Amino acid sequence: MVIDENINDNQDKVVNEDSKTYQIFIIGEVNAEMSKEIIRTLFEIDWKQDNVTNLNVYISSEGGFLSDCFAMIDAFQFIKDTFNVHISTFGLGECASAGFFLFLLGDTRILFPNCVVFVHEHLTVSSESTYSDIKRENKHSKTLYEMYVKYTSIRLGLSTTKIKNLLKRNRYLTCAELSKFNIITHKCNEIELDV
Repeated sequence: MVIDENINDNQDKVVNEDSKTYQIFIIGEVNAEMSKEIIRTLFEIDWKQDNVTNLNVYISSEGGFLSDCFAMIDAFQFIKDTFNVHISTFGLGECASAGFFLFLLGDTRILFPNCVVFVHEHLTVSSESTYSDIKRENKHSKTLYEMYVKYTSIRLGLSTTKIKNLLKRNRYLTCAELSKFNIITHKCNEIELDV
């Protein structure tokens, strides 16, 4: 995770005063350490004082842990709802698995030309587990599955049935599929970026 460091001498926060835009970079595996850094950063910013109206989130991630992903999603959503911040997400390189769900955060979602998007059903791991452990894990897995299907359905404005069909097999999505499922709002070459 990297925070834009364009800081004027009189600033103690990361902000572009002309456009009132913060920039956050989510690069790499989604895990507890990354989640902690992103969430701490989001809650340390004084959104009202700095009068920030836009947040650009640049994502290049092969995925990671769903629980850490949804912790970040909840934090971003809280900032968005509480401070009326417009979030734009930009896909760079790869937005896969948990990186895909973070990409969906954006009110505006833009893929750079060489970005690939990969979706799949979530993975569970059981090794040397007891029967009770497996039952608990299955219950937790079902809860996670229902949570990310509902989240994706809401973000894309599609039925849960369509979302389940989208996610039921491992696949890289084509440009046509990205548009069909409302995953992207713009391709990078379709708009003039004001960043």
